[in-house]
Amino acid sequence: MDWLEVGENGVWLGGLAAILSCLSWADWLAARNRARLRACFATPGLQAWLNLGLTLLSVGLFLTSHSVLAAVLWAAFLVAFAAQAFVALRNLRRVAPPAVPRVAAGPSHGMTSAVSIGRVANGLIRLEPCSQRGWSAHP
Repeated sequence: MDWLEVGENGVWLGGLAAILSCLSWADWLAARNRARLRACFATPGLQAWLNLGLTLLSVGLFLTSHSVLAAVLWAAFLVAFAAQAFVALRNLRRVAPPAVPRVAAGPSHGMTSAVSIGRVANGLIRLEPCSQRGWSAHP
C-alpha cells in the first residue's frame, strides 16, 4: 500500500469534509434564524471555514495531480483560496465579541471560573455568524 498516496488523498478528502460541514452549518443557521443562505455565507466565520476547506482541497489535488498543467492550475487555486482564507480570518479577528456581564465580586475561584466561562461564551458567539441577537431562544 502506498501510504504517501493515501495521505495525499486524505488531504483533499479532509477539504471536502470541511466544505460539506460549512455548507451544512450555513444551511442550519439560515433555517434557524430565518435568514437567507447568502447572508450566512457573507459572514467572516463561514468565509474562513469555506476557504480553508477549499485550500485543503486544492492542496490535495495539487499533490495528486499527474500532469504539469493540472499542477499549475491547482497551485493557482491554492494561492487564491489561501489568500481568501487569510483575509477572512483577519476579518474574523476584527469582529468585536459581544460583552459578557461580569459576575459580582465573590470568592476568587468563582471569579476565575466565571471569567473562563465568559471567554468560552464569547468564542462560541463569535463562531455563530448569522446570529444578530446572540444566544437567544428562537421559535
